[in-house]
Amino acid sequence: MTHLATRLDLPDPFDLRRTILPLKGTLYRGQLRSVGPDVFKAARTPNGVGTVRLRQLGRTLEVEGWGQGAAWLVERLPELLGFDDDPAAFRPDHPAVRDALLMAPGARWGRTGRVLEALVPAIVGQKVTGKGAGQSLRALARRHGEPAPGPIAMNLLPTPAVLAGLPYYDFHPLGIERKRADTIRGVAARADRLE
Repeated sequence: MTHLATRLDLPDPFDLRRTILPLKGTLYRGQLRSVGPDVFKAARTPNGVGTVRLRQLGRTLEVEGWGQGAAWLVERLPELLGFDDDPAAFRPDHPAVRDALLMAPGARWGRTGRVLEALVPAIVGQKVTGKGAGQSLRALARRHGEPAPGPIAMNLLPTPAVLAGLPYYDFHPLGIERKRADTIRGVAARADRLE
C-alpha cells in the first residue's frame, strides 16, 4: 500500500475543522471522519482509492496519505481546504451572514473536485430523513463498496460501474426506492462526463 507524509503551510487565518467538517453535510459520512485532533478524508480518485489524515499544528498542516489515490488527494488539498479563498474579499451585506462569518474565524470554502461523491448522497437524501439516508448509504457502502486504505475503518461508496450495474432489487432492501435507484444508476453511467 502506498504511504506518504508531508506538511503544508496554512494561510492565515485558517481553521481545519471549520473548513472541512461542514462537508459532512454533503458527503457520505463514511468518507469523512474526525478522530481526536485528526480529520480523515477518503475518496475515489482517477488514480485509485486514497485516504488522507489531516492535523493542524498552528500554521502548519501535517498530512499523511494511504492508497493509490493518496498523492492525487494531497495534490488537491489546497482546493479542498479553500486556500485560494480570500476571506477579506467577502463582504456580506446581510447582518446574519456577517454575524455567522464572525462566529467562524478561519473557515474557508473549498471543493472536493469529485462530483459523484456528493451527488449520490444528495440523491439518496431526497424524500427521506437524514437518519434514513445515512442508514441507506452505510448499507450501500458495506454491501457494494470497499474499505478505504489507512489506519481507521472507513468504507467507500461503490464505484460508478458497480452503481450503474446494480439492479433495482439490490437497492430496495437498502431503503432506496426505484426512482432514486434509477437516478443513481443514471448518473453513475455518466460518471466520466460528470467528473
